[in-house]
Amino acid sequence: MDRERTLMVAIADPHYGKLISVSGLHGEELNTYSPEIFESRMEQLLDDIRRLASFHRPRKIVIPNLGDSIDGMFRTGQLMAIRYGTIDSCMFYSEYMANWLNEVSEIAPVDYFHVCGNHDTHRPVVNKKGEFPKENFGKIMAWWMSERLSENDSVKVSLIEKIGMIDVCGNNILLIHGDNESKTSDAAKEYSFLYNVRVDMVLRGHLHTYSDVGVGTNEKGVDIREIYVPSICGVDEFAMSIKRRSSAGAVAMLLERKEDRIVFPIRLK
Repeated sequence: MDRERTLMVAIADPHYGKLISVSGLHGEELNTYSPEIFESRMEQLLDDIRRLASFHRPRKIVIPNLGDSIDGMFRTGQLMAIRYGTIDSCMFYSEYMANWLNEVSEIAPVDYFHVCGNHDTHRPVVNKKGEFPKENFGKIMAWWMSERLSENDSVKVSLIEKIGMIDVCGNNILLIHGDNESKTSDAAKEYSFLYNVRVDMVLRGHLHTYSDVGVGTNEKGVDIREIYVPSICGVDEFAMSIKRRSSAGAVAMLLERKEDRIVFPIRLK
């Protein structure tokens, strides 16, 4: 292999601990979700990563997790739709993901980026959104995974509290959850102007849907992409309320340099 090749696999909105049962107009099942289904989908994703890596032989695997790893407890209506409380969800999810990342690292070295989401925020029912922005269970989850994997030199766990930029094969990739963004905002342009940096790609979650849109071109004429990453949990009442139904999934991408990007949307059963 004469140049660096990286496999990036972006996930979003696992909402671990949430119980989902969404029906269609004729009573048909649109989506069912539970901690057991979460694990089944992550095992399927691991198999997909193995297949992609076996064929493309990446030197590294980059995994951005774009937030809402757990479901949290900040509306009374949620209390009937979660299997575990916030603390237990945080513990069980972190333990599972540490073991999952350990298995991924057997394929290739892993850089894992844990973005904090709005559902990860410690906001017990009575508090309003944004009152305690630093109180986010994502910090604990990233710390737990990092500690669990401290003896595995092939995994690096990084925390992104709100917004972060990573460099993958020369691509400046912006990672955000997206709950503070307008559905029609051009995040690449806005954050490029705000921070005076070049943005080649934006990865965002929150809307539980998949979309890959060109929002301009860089200095080499290569598309600047803004990608909504589908959720691990699939369609739920929030996604239905904003009319953004999408299958559970993830987005894999093979990167070699700024002008070489191959995208593989992954559907999870």
